[in-house]
Amino acid sequence: MGDSDRIHVLVTGAGFGDPEVEGIEFEFHYPNVEDFWDSVVRMAGPLARVLSDLTKEARETTKAAIMRNMARFRNDGSYTAPAVAWGVLTR
Repeated sequence: MGDSDRIHVLVTGAGFGDPEVEGIEFEFHYPNVEDFWDSVVRMAGPLARVLSDLTKEARETTKAAIMRNMARFRNDGSYTAPAVAWGVLTR
């Protein structure tokens, strides 16, 4: 769902007219690593379920890997991660 062309295919495939697709950029802000991790565990749906089923050791290893990937979004202890939602208008 991260590709506007894919959105276009899905919308027209569902029988709607040629859609206008607009990326709406925003950011997620987390004051610290604990708040970020809490949002992953509580709000990430299937990921949260997988994490809860892991052993403590596997969960810590997974958390460390995710935090390595989040390092580029770190700002003096807080985190700011870019995001995009799709606005779609069609008839």
